[in-house]
Amino acid sequence: MSRLIEGYIREAFEERSISETQSKELWQYYYKHLNKALAEGYNPTIEETNTELVTSLKHNLARFSAFKETSFKQQIEQTLIKEGKVLSWQEFKAEANKLNIEYNRRWLQVEYNQTVANALSAQKYEEYIANKRIYPNLTYHAVHDERTRETHRAWDGLTLPVEHSFWQTHLPPNDWGCRCYVEPTANPVTEGVRTEDVPIKEAFANNPALSGEIFPVIPYAKGMSEWQVNEVDKKLQKRLKKEKAKAKRVETWETVPTEKGTVRVSSLHGKAEKTENTEIASYLANKYGYEINLIAKSNEKGAKSADTFNKTLQIKQEYKRIHTPTINAVDKALRSTQNQANFVVLDIKADISDDDLKNAIKGRVRRSEWIEEVVVIRNGEDKTYLRADILREDWRL
Repeated sequence: MSRLIEGYIREAFEERSISETQSKELWQYYYKHLNKALAEGYNPTIEETNTELVTSLKHNLARFSAFKETSFKQQIEQTLIKEGKVLSWQEFKAEANKLNIEYNRRWLQVEYNQTVANALSAQKYEEYIANKRIYPNLTYHAVHDERTRETHRAWDGLTLPVEHSFWQTHLPPNDWGCRCYVEPTANPVTEGVRTEDVPIKEAFANNPALSGEIFPVIPYAKGMSEWQVNEVDKKLQKRLKKEKAKAKRVETWETVPTEKGTVRVSSLHGKAEKTENTEIASYLANKYGYEINLIAKSNEKGAKSADTFNKTLQIKQEYKRIHTPTINAVDKALRSTQNQANFVVLDIKADISDDDLKNAIKGRVRRSEWIEEVVVIRNGEDKTYLRADILREDWRL
């Protein structure tokens, strides 16, 4: 995750905002991470799995992840300026790292544990319902030590019917890190208890088996306007729709005629870049006999992938054709390869000077630890430059 966050923070500083690509990738990370917690907690046999419940719980985690990423993005973007002053990279990075520790270490670990606990609670409650003829009641148990909340301690020993309304809102966990649990029993119910008067925090007044939610209240949505909440939900629906459509797509391959080597193009390769990438791949295949696959635009996680997989060299490469003769154009092209490939091919179609091209490549490689190699195709010739060579003081094209 460190590389993902590093790219996220770097983009915020250089672009003064977070792109949809970076936003979606972090959302996917949160969603996948919490889905792993769901699978850890809710793990019945295939025959006993409630698929409708699982779908509902996953949707709730997707929504929670969307608001978490949006909140993190807002905090990161607000950190660019402090007390009216535009922060330097080092100042901004220090502040952003504090947010990273809060959101992506401390809080994310707590949220993971809470997801496991709620998922397990959902599975067990379904078992309690299935076995209610044998054990018609549930008894609340608190852990008796110095960490136990007094309100939870007061519920210890309370016994009520399995389907009593109390369990709709008070089924453990009843707070962050709550260790309370319930036990099925045939013992008689507790008499004289007015359960409607038993208070509980709104965020934990939940029975995930009935509500279909791990997080009935999303803390990251607090403070957002109604418009902002609606925008997050709209974006989430678009993402989920794309994910669903992507899962249904069938990948086929087209072989491009070449004199040497092989170039194959996936049906899922980006349409906008297909022509340029095919031309670059054909050039390399014809010259070196490479076997090159132009692969799917995004990977199975939904994140943007590299343009190609060079089977001969066993590396993924990102192709970039340069049409504008400026340092900024080359820098932007190289910068956009982050989280896609460590090996970059620059096809120079612009009349840019050697000095400008050299400075653009060297400056970006110095600031971008992921770039291991740059191939430059120019005027019908190509040269390969390793990172170590580019960073040498006497490096020349």
